[in-house]
Amino acid sequence: RPHSSHSPCAMPKGAAPQSWDVCIVGGGIAGCIVARDVASTGLRCVVLERDASIGGVWQNNDYAALRLHGLAAPYRAWSLAPPWQRGDRSEDNLYRPTRGEILDYVERLVDHEEIDVKTSCEYVEHAELGGGSSEMEESRRYTVTFQSMSTGESQTIRSRVIVFATGVVSTLGGQAYLPIDVAQITNGAKVLHSSQMASIDEHTLDEVENIYVVGSSKASIDLLSYFVQKNEHLVVKTKWIH
Repeated sequence: RPHSSHSPCAMPKGAAPQSWDVCIVGGGIAGCIVARDVASTGLRCVVLERDASIGGVWQNNDYAALRLHGLAAPYRAWSLAPPWQRGDRSEDNLYRPTRGEILDYVERLVDHEEIDVKTSCEYVEHAELGGGSSEMEESRRYTVTFQSMSTGESQTIRSRVIVFATGVVSTLGGQAYLPIDVAQITNGAKVLHSSQMASIDEHTLDEVENIYVVGSSKASIDLLSYFVQKNEHLVVKTKWIH
């Protein structure tokens, strides 16, 4: 059989609802880990992702030197070790993978013959099936309705189990926080959250007179490390406020 189907959600009009053992709502790393572990047991599963690509917060956030916040040892599927873990070496457990490494691992997770990935699909609702006369209705417990982000059309599938893995981006905890009121900045200075650093090119950093990195979290330390590796000139004009 071919490896995972990975395509925008689409079903022929009038077609009977497709069926899976497990439906996973959310194609971030948590959803993809569940999908891989489920598929490794021989069960068919489908991943519904609202965005055009899987990866969740790692796909949507980017800044220089972005890495995993904590240790990578538990950040993995039981059934597939990530490339950065090579055996029982203790240094691998302490390693913090980069954004690119994690996105590569996410793609590896869903590369399985029992996994189908449908992107650009937004979950709408689900309902429990009542007792029916057909074998399909008796063996599949739920219907799941989702909407195509491109066409707006609603589609329905069937699944025995539904897993919601929508992540912190759907909560207030996923909002970027700035301890500074940007409206009060009147001298032309640019204030950015670390997750917005991808919008700044290297020439802009070279041209500014001073760079202030506010905070002592992992993101601040990663940015400072990036400046050291990228350009010694950036380090000279950077002030770390923590």
